[in-house]
Amino acid sequence: MCVVTREVKDINELFRIVKTPSGVILIEKDKHIPGRGAYLSKDKEIIKLAKKRKSLNKALRTNVDEVIYDELLALC
Repeated sequence: MCVVTREVKDINELFRIVKTPSGVILIEKDKHIPGRGAYLSKDKEIIKLAKKRKSLNKALRTNVDEVIYDELLALC
């Protein structure tokens, strides 16, 4: 489920962003990294809205650097 739209989508239509146990924030490619995860739709407008609302900060319970949002936008 996308943390912004709360819409249930196929796993291939979502990015998984993970906060590892050591506190590192990663954009997951293979869906197997352990840690606290959040899903975002692969849509530029939704990623921009997530950045504005700080949705990943809330979902991952940490401050997410703007570089992560930029990387997500580049992957769309």
